[in-house]
Amino acid sequence: MRILCLHGFRQCALTFSEQCKGLNDALGDAGRRGFELEFLDAPFLFKETRAGRPEQRLWWLASDDGSEYRGWEESVECVKKHLRSSQSGVDGLLGFSQGAAFATVLAALKQEGDTDLKSVRFVLLFSAFPAREPDLWGKVSRACLGLPSLHISSEHDKLLPAEAATIVADAFDPSSRQIVLHSEGHRIPRDSAVLSKIRTFLESVLADLGQSFTRTMNG
Repeated sequence: MRILCLHGFRQCALTFSEQCKGLNDALGDAGRRGFELEFLDAPFLFKETRAGRPEQRLWWLASDDGSEYRGWEESVECVKKHLRSSQSGVDGLLGFSQGAAFATVLAALKQEGDTDLKSVRFVLLFSAFPAREPDLWGKVSRACLGLPSLHISSEHDKLLPAEAATIVADAFDPSSRQIVLHSEGHRIPRDSAVLSKIRTFLESVLADLGQSFTRTMNG
């Protein structure tokens, strides 16, 4: 199972992979457990980075009042290009903060029938928030998103309240969504109990995918 990880605001693939180390360790060896995390850089630079410092990247460029997101289409194409470069695509999306908001938009595009996203079977959203651009959030809110989803947020998040993640969770089918709270603030949690719930969700999805593949192969 391959999971594409979408970093947060002013992060990059490298810094996000470091932030996800605890989660990656909890999932165990990729070959043995069947999980593989891969990380993608957003296409936009926040500003020029000094030599030796990690890049700060964005999935879109927000207007001053935050109501218009410029460049999100380029980010969608960036993800699609990454998926097309792989023979099998990815099975799921993992997003954090701005990356979670972006992953929600991708889930809506998949539901609209975008064939480039056909391999995506689930989403994990950490510290998600609803996109403030009306057109983007309209794509999400108009449909009950059917992908299995896990929504992880913190009641101690000082940047994004847990209520923002709840609004996003409400856009997904309640029969296939799960919600997990933690106390570590605006970050990928490292608490073993929370990581265990994430692993259990992924194992359940992996089992369902295995059954789906079996049914397909057997006609």
